Amino acid sequence: MQPPPGREPVVQARAVASFALGYAAGRPLVVAGDLNTEPDAPGFAEFTRAGLVDALAAARPLPTSPADDPREQIDHVLVSPGLTGADAVAPRGTASDHLPVAVTLTLPPA
Repeated sequence: MQPPPGREPVVQARAVASFALGYAAGRPLVVAGDLNTEPDAPGFAEFTRAGLVDALAAARPLPTSPADDPREQIDHVLVSPGLTGADAVAPRGTASDHLPVAVTLTLPPA
């Protein structure tokens, strides 16, 4: 998501969360990527307000940007309630201007 310069992506976050939750229609959901918002920012709060859960919460702080000197936490993995995240990492790499994020997700028991 790319917000207007100097602004949080609140409207975009709300739209993405609404679309993703509607598309999932109650099935397990993962929304992941460069969301251009920090965990304590208003844009991120739109995802949690919609009911998504931060799968990286236990690993925070987990800076991912820029890759050569990570200081920002703008890459995220959000999941529907019931999914749990563990063992989150952001390994060093040079394939992108952000570090990759890996997390083990577990489905709830059937």
